Amino acid sequence: MWVKPASFMVLFNEHKNAFWTNGHSSKFAHHLIEHSHSFGFIHNTLQMLEHHNKGAHLNTLERFHIYTEYTTDNHLNDNHTIFPNKIFDVLLKTPPFISITPPTQAP
Repeated sequence: MWVKPASFMVLFNEHKNAFWTNGHSSKFAHHLIEHSHSFGFIHNTLQMLEHHNKGAHLNTLERFHIYTEYTTDNHLNDNHTIFPNKIFDVLLKTPPFISITPPTQAP
């Protein structure tokens, strides 16, 4: 999710209304209806992935997360809105950085 935390409830209610009215204004609600899923509580339905102020950094993170889901065919976006990205491909194929913390010494 890429909205302010206070806006989560507004976004959630928009999806919920589309779900209950069988509206097509929400791809999320359409997916739930199409696959006979139920609509759960907000804490089971939405998850904050990143917290950043609006701007280029947030937009890049959003594109990266969407691209990540797209590469595993686990997305609801239109395919024509996602473009190949060689930098994202490299990031997805590179093992994550592992921080090695020295062991704490007993007093």
